Amino acid sequence: MPNNVATALLPATDTETVFHPAAPKVVADPYPAYAHLRQLGSLVWSPKLNSWLLPTFRGIDLFLKDKRFQAGRPRVESFFMLMTPEEREKLTVLRDNMCRQALFSDGADHLRLRNSFARSFTPAMVERLKPEIYRIAEQLIDAAAQKPTWDVIAEIAYPLPVLVIGALLGVPTEDREKLKEWSDAFAAFIGQPMRTLAIGEAAQKATIEMEVYFKPLIEERRKFPKDDLLSQFVAKADNDSTMSEAEIIANATLVLVAGHETTTNLIGNGMLALLNTPMAWNACVSGHADLNAVVEELLRFDSPVQIVSRVAAEDVSWEGQTIKAGQRVFALLGSANRDAEIFRDADQLDVYREPTRHLSFGQGIHFCPGAMLSRIEGKIVLELLAKKAPNLKLDDSQPRLWRNQLSLRGLQNLLVTSR
Repeated sequence: MPNNVATALLPATDTETVFHPAAPKVVADPYPAYAHLRQLGSLVWSPKLNSWLLPTFRGIDLFLKDKRFQAGRPRVESFFMLMTPEEREKLTVLRDNMCRQALFSDGADHLRLRNSFARSFTPAMVERLKPEIYRIAEQLIDAAAQKPTWDVIAEIAYPLPVLVIGALLGVPTEDREKLKEWSDAFAAFIGQPMRTLAIGEAAQKATIEMEVYFKPLIEERRKFPKDDLLSQFVAKADNDSTMSEAEIIANATLVLVAGHETTTNLIGNGMLALLNTPMAWNACVSGHADLNAVVEELLRFDSPVQIVSRVAAEDVSWEGQTIKAGQRVFALLGSANRDAEIFRDADQLDVYREPTRHLSFGQGIHFCPGAMLSRIEGKIVLELLAKKAPNLKLDDSQPRLWRNQLSLRGLQNLLVTSR
C-alpha cells in the first residue's frame, strides 16, 4: 500500500477528506468529494472501502479497457467482502444469480452471454420500439400534466422504463409493477459500495421470486415463441445450448434492472438539472437546443451510474503504484464526467456543449448494450415535456430526497408544477 496516498486520506472518519459514499452529504452531492479526490491524484487508496479509487477521465478510460481487471466471480465476491462468512452463506442464491449475468463475467463467458441478447439492442430493434415508447410516454405525461403539482419520478421516470423493458422482455403488462419492485430490491444491493445483510436478504428474496416468476414464462416461450427477448434467450438455450435456464433467468434480471435503473435516473437527474438551469430548459422548449445533444450533456452532468468496480487479476503497476492481485478498484464515472482536464466548465450544465465523449455507459467490452434505448427514452420524454408542459418548474414544498445508493444515483422524488 503506498504510504503517501494512505496518509493523505487519514483519518478515515473525517468525511471532509475521505470518500465516504454512505455519508448523507455525499449521497446528496458527490461532486465536491470527487473534485477533492482528483486533487489527490489519479489513483487513490481508500481505507474506508479497503479499495482503490480512480477519479480521472483518462485513468478510467484506460482502466475499463484493461483485461488485467476482472468483472467476473472475484468482482461478485467483492460485493460481499464486508460480510461475515455466515452472512455470505445466507446469500448463496443471490451470489449465484449475479455470477451468471453478463455484467459479472469475463472473456468467452461474457461474449457468449452478451451475444445472446445483442440483437434486441440493435439500432433496427430500438427504432422499432420507438412508437411504443412514444405512446407510453405520452400517456404518462398527459395524465401528469393535468395536475397542478406532480412527481416526475413516480409518474414518469419510474413507470416508463419498466413498461418499455417489460415490452422488450415480453412480460405481461399487468405484471410489470412486480418487476419494478424486484428491480428496486436488486438495485439497492448492487448500487451501494457498502452493503448490509438486510439489503442482501431483500435482494435475494427478489431474486428467488423472479426465478419462480420467469420459469413458467420460459416454458411458454418454448411452446409459443414470440418476437421478444425472452424468446430469444430460450432459442439460444434450445438451439445451440449457449445458455442454461439459470442463465436465462439471471440475464433477464440483468436486463430488467439495468434498463430500468439507468433510464429512471437519466430522466430524474436530467429534469432536475434542466429545471435548476432555467435557460437550459427554455432552450429545450424553444427548440433552440438539439435534444440529442441535451441528453448527452445530462448523462455527463449527473450520470445515472456513478461507480463501477473491477478486481485485479494480477499485480498491476499503475501510475507508479502497485494494485495487488485481488484488490478492488472503483472507477468513479461521475467524477470522470466532471474532470476539468477534459470538459470546459465541467461543473456547469451546458446544453450547447460541443459533443464530447462521456463515460456514463462505461467503456470497453462491458459498454452498456442498452445505451441507445436509454438515450431514446430520455429524448422522447424531453420532447414531450417541452411540448406539453413548457412552463414546468420545480416545486420546493417538500424536500427532494436521493436514494441511498451512490453507485446508481437517482432521486426518490422530484415535485414539479406544470402551470
